[in-house]
Amino acid sequence: FPYTTLFRSTHNLLLLKDVTESVFEFLRDMQRRGANGNHVDLPMPRNDIADYLGLTTETVSRALTRLKKASRIAMLSQRRLILLGPGASN
Repeated sequence: FPYTTLFRSTHNLLLLKDVTESVFEFLRDMQRRGANGNHVDLPMPRNDIADYLGLTTETVSRALTRLKKASRIAMLSQRRLILLGPGASN
């Protein structure tokens, strides 16, 4: 049983990282399409981003929070942010 718990724990951590990276890649794609440097104007609300990525709105919100806490993004408003740190530039 301890190995099963460890596997689930590790698997869940990898899924969280994958989800967070998927959201970050989406943001980088939006950044590349715009002409505002590291500023990103989201073309849609979070629920539409979630639908586009095949996630729930809550999962997208949690991923954005993790990215913010990791100093990879700075939220300027609900639909405007700045990409920071590694992987932020084109």
